[in-house]
Amino acid sequence: LIPRLYDVTSGEILIDNKNIKYYSKKALRSEMGVVFQVNELFTGTIADNLRWGNLKVSQKELEDAAIIAEAHDFIMQLTNGYETQLGRGGINLSGGQRQRICIARALLTRPKILLLDDSTSAVDAQTEKKIWYNLSLNTNQMTTLIVTQRIHTLNAVNRVIVMDKGEIIDFDTPQALMKNSMT
Repeated sequence: LIPRLYDVTSGEILIDNKNIKYYSKKALRSEMGVVFQVNELFTGTIADNLRWGNLKVSQKELEDAAIIAEAHDFIMQLTNGYETQLGRGGINLSGGQRQRICIARALLTRPKILLLDDSTSAVDAQTEKKIWYNLSLNTNQMTTLIVTQRIHTLNAVNRVIVMDKGEIIDFDTPQALMKNSMT
């Protein structure tokens, strides 16, 4: 709903106190970075794939984004590093590696809103924890929305919206929700 792939049928979504229906879809989407559970990588180098949303970034910016996304170390272990050629869809990388490259790519667009839809589902818990920590240190100027089914991801967020069948059933801090669910 936030990038207006669908429009709301009731209620409203506000960004900076302005209903999103008053933003053009192009303008709205240009302010967003989106990473889904399953993403597309393209034939070309890792660097090409990272620059896909922003052709003007420097090598240092590529590396900084990859560090935040916990991708830099595995990229540097590849024979050609950032110049490693990817097969169609990133077939020569694991699912978790592809997800981390897509997170870095989204960061390089410098979005105001970062939407992460189950975007760390293919990484192990330790790597996911590092990604959330890195994002918390490096995304102060953006709103980050995380869709997840993993309960331990709650430690990475300030507020949680609990939904059931499309309805909001709770909204609070992770600590309050955990405390209330135990009582």
